[in-house]
Amino acid sequence: HSETKRGVAAVPFDVYPQAMRAYTAWMRMVEDERFVRWVDWPEHTMLVTNNHRVLHGRATQPLNGTERCMVWGYAYQHISELRYRLLKQQALERS
Repeated sequence: HSETKRGVAAVPFDVYPQAMRAYTAWMRMVEDERFVRWVDWPEHTMLVTNNHRVLHGRATQPLNGTERCMVWGYAYQHISELRYRLLKQQALERS
């Protein structure tokens, strides 16, 4: 795949070749099978990750040829925790 087509590189022209060599080495390393973990992601399911702890990618198409639809959302940790506590409390009150 070509990550260099995803956006503009803010690298000075005189160091661009060295930067791209380093970036290419990085891409080879992160796609090395020693570091790749495949995740079963059935249709109509959700995968939640912490972007500060997980390096994620999607360099390959699904094996069965289906399309993948990704929707991104960001939330502050404390707001997510408060919402979780509220939902748990409501569930306990209903039971």
